[in-house]
Amino acid sequence: MHRKKYFGIIIIFCLFFILIAGHAAAVIPEERPEAFSKIIDLPIRVIGLGLTVAGSAVFIVALPFTLTSGTTGDAWDALVIEPYEFTFTRPLGIFDDWRSFSDSSKAEDKTELPALEVPEKDIKTDSQDCQECKSMQSEDEMELQAEEEPQKDNETETHSFRLRLLYGSFSVETVKTTNNSIVLIWNGWGLGHTNDNYLDKKSGETLEFQTQFTDLSYTFDLSEIIIDSLTMTLGAGIPSGEGIITSSTNTAYKSSTVSGYSFFTVFGIELSYFEILAGFRLNNIKYSEFESSSANTLSGDYTAWGGQPMLGLGFSF
Repeated sequence: MHRKKYFGIIIIFCLFFILIAGHAAAVIPEERPEAFSKIIDLPIRVIGLGLTVAGSAVFIVALPFTLTSGTTGDAWDALVIEPYEFTFTRPLGIFDDWRSFSDSSKAEDKTELPALEVPEKDIKTDSQDCQECKSMQSEDEMELQAEEEPQKDNETETHSFRLRLLYGSFSVETVKTTNNSIVLIWNGWGLGHTNDNYLDKKSGETLEFQTQFTDLSYTFDLSEIIIDSLTMTLGAGIPSGEGIITSSTNTAYKSSTVSGYSFFTVFGIELSYFEILAGFRLNNIKYSEFESSSANTLSGDYTAWGGQPMLGLGFSF
């Protein structure tokens, strides 16, 4: 069987060698005479081709038999995978005896435990337990509320009331304006008073407006949105006051008829009980119906419009 296995392979190699030799004999003319090559080339090629075809057919037919036959350790056996069956046998009676022994031991160990006796005084119903739990929870809640109330009172005392003082000034060419404000804030809502002085020295006349604004505002806490301890106040003011116009002849014309508005915004940063403030104010006021002591009047309206930066300091209590 070992020799038969390689029989087809050996035949193939021999036939290919013959074919190559015949082809070499036909293509190398310098090693033989030309007449000899004409006589021998054709038979050698025909014989070599026929043997090659025959050997290939034999190899193809014998290949399945060479792959499935042979002994252990041959190279061709790696292509054949045969399953290996494992069998396991155990001595009879071992597990059966163990089972019988365990069953018997269980039967012998079966003993009844005495029932536990609980005194009737120690037995509590669910309703009693619930009542005790509720009473304990209510006591805990009252203690927590008592601890939290002083903290809330301290917070309201610290942050509910604010007192602010602001000052602003601005000048351009012949115009100069100054203002000072005082504001009281409670729980975000603010009420304030602002004095605004407007002075314009034109050629030939002087305009001086002394305006008071009643301010209403609200303060927003931006600490959770932008920066810690940052506040923003938005407000508006209603004007009242007096305007004086002095002509080139030193005649003074006065008016108490004023209209207009004022808007402002203030940003603050808290530092413990203090605040650093910075803001901007925009005024637009108009005076009309000017009269002098000599019963002379001025026709037309006079408007003062402009903005002013402000700085200030605040207190929390």
